[in-house]
Amino acid sequence: MFRRLTMVANESSTPFPCMICGKLLDVWFLKMERMYYRCPQCGFVCIPEGVLRTEDGLSIYEDGDAIFKDDGRNEYYLDDTNTASLSRKLDWIKEYIPQGRTLLDAGSNYGHFLQLAQKTYDAQGFDVSPSAVAWSQEYFKVRNHIASIYDLVLTFQQTFDVITCWDTLEHLESPLLAINNLASLLKPDGFLFISTPNADSLVAHLMGKRWYYLNSEEHISVFSLKNMTLSLEKFGLEVISSRPIGHYYRLRYIMKKFESTSDEGFWKTFGATGKKLPDALLDARFYLKLFDVMGIACKKKGA
Repeated sequence: MFRRLTMVANESSTPFPCMICGKLLDVWFLKMERMYYRCPQCGFVCIPEGVLRTEDGLSIYEDGDAIFKDDGRNEYYLDDTNTASLSRKLDWIKEYIPQGRTLLDAGSNYGHFLQLAQKTYDAQGFDVSPSAVAWSQEYFKVRNHIASIYDLVLTFQQTFDVITCWDTLEHLESPLLAINNLASLLKPDGFLFISTPNADSLVAHLMGKRWYYLNSEEHISVFSLKNMTLSLEKFGLEVISSRPIGHYYRLRYIMKKFESTSDEGFWKTFGATGKKLPDALLDARFYLKLFDVMGIACKKKGA
């Protein structure tokens, strides 16, 4: 799939400054011909060259829907385990936001969260992928728009009581600009809910460069709770609470991931062997929470 993609590389010899604290980034390691950098001061991890793009200049998220359906990803994005996982996030929002309030889902993808949220809130969303938005409109009948998180004023001329941003910031080359834009669409005292991998988690430290969320094709901005809090505060957002976020998975999906992403050796063989288990077992779903994805609820300071 990615052989048709080109990388927009920065050929400058000037060191990259951290977008959060300004400290010069350290070179960390090379993965699939893309270099990860890490801030020695705040711990922010990134690929400064940015998102992968096609020869036409489109990001991999704008170019059809191959990024969402290639290599078994449809079993993550379109399976009902995704809906079950998002239902838990909606329950979290209900702890803070009364029903009937306005909600915007940033990076709404195929609209699974919007389908759930519209039963409680005046909900709409946006995503940069035309195919994902079209799918959500056809199958879920949700109010979903094609829009870039970097240029939202062209699409939305209102402010919202709550904005959700699930598993999106790690895919962005300019996450602070995205946070600023989302904050500008919040009403005073409005809430922003985020989920994103936590680079300061125990699992991330134990696995190091092998941590599965260091996916150089897609995850180019990886935060910790500390530097995410600093980032949010830059734009008048106060962290109210945080919690680890889990996800429902089918055993079949886990085995495929072991086989496809592991190096030759035990875990690759483990995945290939596991795929041969009975279908009834492979289709079983379970909730996995390894405390390496953080959920953050923050509030915009009143005017």
